[in-house]
Amino acid sequence: GVTSPLREFMLWRSQEDTLYRVELPAGRESVSVAMLDDFVSLGWTGFATGDYYHSGGWATHERLFCVRMSYHLESESFRVSYLLHEGQHFSDYKRFPQLEGPELEYRAKLVEVANADTTLRDVLQAFSEQSSDRRDNPHGFANRRLMTDLAHALNVDVPTDAWWKSVLPETIHAAARRLFREDTERLGGGITR
Repeated sequence: GVTSPLREFMLWRSQEDTLYRVELPAGRESVSVAMLDDFVSLGWTGFATGDYYHSGGWATHERLFCVRMSYHLESESFRVSYLLHEGQHFSDYKRFPQLEGPELEYRAKLVEVANADTTLRDVLQAFSEQSSDRRDNPHGFANRRLMTDLAHALNVDVPTDAWWKSVLPETIHAAARRLFREDTERLGGGITR
């Protein structure tokens, strides 16, 4: 695959398949997750940072892949930022096969924001800091779109750094759910929960 902007090379020695059920906006989805261990290569980002930063996982049309050492499997980070995020990709690959990377990421990140509790502020901080106006950087482009749309949905006139810190989490959750629902309707996918 590609970790923008380069082709990726991740190589591991062992994997274990686990089945998870995730609650996505369109309903419950069963996803098979390949838990990956004993890495030889954590990709170009890992190489460039001495394995400090690297991909934590990805989705394909058949299953999810998780770099197990990236997560505490009982944490909100794993449940929301990995399982729900990648699970939304898995679902969208089937429901909306025409979607491109920036749109897939936007939808998955909305699901994260709608469900994050203890990690919400950190997630929004990361999205704010790692934004881009370039479509060839799908994660960064989606981050910018999400932060702009969220500020607009919450009637934030002049978004400042960390504007979301003064907004109640449940208000942010509701706005993210509304944006996701509107995006799904725009795609012709009907109403989601």
